[in-house]
Amino acid sequence: MKLYSKNDLEQFEKPFVEENFNNTIGHEILEGSIPVLVSAPHSVPQLREGKYKQPEYRTGVLAQILHNQLDCYTIYKTKNNNDDANYDPVSSYKNDAIKLINNHGIKYLIDLHIMSQNREFHVDIGTARGRNINNDYKNIEKLIQIFHSNNIYQVEIDRIFTGAYPHTVSSTIWKNCHIPAIQLEINWVLLDFDKGTRSFHFVLKSLMEYIEYLIQIDGGI
Repeated sequence: MKLYSKNDLEQFEKPFVEENFNNTIGHEILEGSIPVLVSAPHSVPQLREGKYKQPEYRTGVLAQILHNQLDCYTIYKTKNNNDDANYDPVSSYKNDAIKLINNHGIKYLIDLHIMSQNREFHVDIGTARGRNINNDYKNIEKLIQIFHSNNIYQVEIDRIFTGAYPHTVSSTIWKNCHIPAIQLEINWVLLDFDKGTRSFHFVLKSLMEYIEYLIQIDGGI
């Protein structure tokens, strides 16, 4: 796994902070060669029911790096169009994600989010209480093992952020594409590379190992 300096990571983050991308639709798709889609619908600020929501820039950073290192498919927001792709009933982001999955035979969705550093745990794996993974917890158990092996121990399943709301990205993808879809909430304390990049790399390594596991099991996902 390639390691990144704080400056490297800040360069990845800068376009998200400035909303400075060469597209006009408000999100970007990076095609890949392996059938996993990494999504970051909150990588720029959102507007939910008229209220500004805190951006989760570093989900976009993770998504881009995962694409660069593994060549997975990736979709992330690039502009706040006064919308919330993980909440609104109608969303061009979700529509394009559905088309991407159906057109390219993508078999698994990982939807990235950040939760407050005040939460008492480090990761919440949202499965809609099993629905969005077809009640098959084998891969989720493996994900937890991978986090533990990378020094991330406080991992929960559906503790708070279940992804069960009908219009979340993960629920929408499960309903329309019939593939396992998880909403992964990561505590800010792990991604705060202003305090050092070690924990950020633990998260990145965990996600890389999980995606590599997914594409290896049983001849593919």
